[in-house]
Amino acid sequence: MSITPRLLAVLATAAAGAETALALAGGLPAAGTTAVVIAAAAVLTARYTAGHDAQDNARRAPLRLLEERRAGLGDWHRVVEQGLAGQGDDAQVLRRRLQWLYAARLAERHAVSLYDRPEAAAALVGPEAWSLIDPARPASPEAVPAPVLRAAVDRLTRL
Repeated sequence: MSITPRLLAVLATAAAGAETALALAGGLPAAGTTAVVIAAAAVLTARYTAGHDAQDNARRAPLRLLEERRAGLGDWHRVVEQGLAGQGDDAQVLRRRLQWLYAARLAERHAVSLYDRPEAAAALVGPEAWSLIDPARPASPEAVPAPVLRAAVDRLTRL
């Protein structure tokens, strides 16, 4: 429903009539209360017509193809370097971030969930990259070989 100038005129007339009737029946306190309620309704209506409610505002059920929040790229170079060297937990962080990027690409371009439909995802990704991003694969601190990482990134860009 769109709010037209005619509808606004009708609403303003009804509000003025209600204000007058309540002022006559209840006096000054009733008139003040009614004025506050009408002002609040006017502000909410103005916000709605100005497009405030045009955005989703999380009222729709979100698309749950990704199970993690977006990976930050601020420390990406360090994660890649240490993931290639197998230092600490960074190889696991590198795998999780690649997994997230693949999940996002599969969801965007192919409407396939990496987590809910791993068979379809594996068919699209290919065996070389799948060995790196398989969500069922147990976490391991072993280093990611540079050729495997390059192939996985190349496959991601072509996906």
